[in-house]
Amino acid sequence: MEGKFNEVFEQFELSLNDYILSRSEKRQLKVEIKDLKLNPSEAQVLKSELKKMAIQKISGNGNQLIIEWMYEANKLLSAQSDQKKTDIPRVIFSPGEECREAIISQIRFAKQKIRICVFTISDNRISEEIIQAHKLGKKVQILTDNEKQFDMGSDIEQFRQEGIPVVIDQTKAHMHHKFALIDSDTVITGSYNWTRSAATSNHENILITRDISVFKAYEKEFEGLWKEMS
Repeated sequence: MEGKFNEVFEQFELSLNDYILSRSEKRQLKVEIKDLKLNPSEAQVLKSELKKMAIQKISGNGNQLIIEWMYEANKLLSAQSDQKKTDIPRVIFSPGEECREAIISQIRFAKQKIRICVFTISDNRISEEIIQAHKLGKKVQILTDNEKQFDMGSDIEQFRQEGIPVVIDQTKAHMHHKFALIDSDTVITGSYNWTRSAATSNHENILITRDISVFKAYEKEFEGLWKEMS
């Protein structure tokens, strides 16, 4: 099974330990499956792997529970594979973990390209995911501002040391954007700073959309700034 399925598969595997897909497990898996953007054939591959795993667990009195678990797992995957490509935008607010986890998930399941344009990055969990994406061969580009470049906790210099292309705004004005482009269809935007305090303290927001006209507008802004500041 391909690497991009591993995390979702492992979550299904953990849920099978007690033969029940709980409400909280289903909510989390629904988010992860949506972010995978599986096509129907990929969804079928994952269904087949889950079926094999369930069959191996069948024994005695647990059989009925396993059948119910398979029914719920297939519902989750079928709902995702039937989605239209024009997904409904997702809006998330902080404080709390959900904004951070959504950003991490989008980076983790990017297939080829991640373009980040944010004022500063100091949340280590997000930074680790960016570095891991780079190590996996995904094309990563980062645009940021010079004011926060050397602040305590800033991870910008670490990105450079890892070989990730980074462009810094050296003008007197500030590059105050907070958006990212994932592959060729997804925009993450909003007030949310990619910092620890944004998750723990601040009232912030992000919007995740696959609206193609929105994507093109942000892509034009990113490419223009990259060229201007390089």
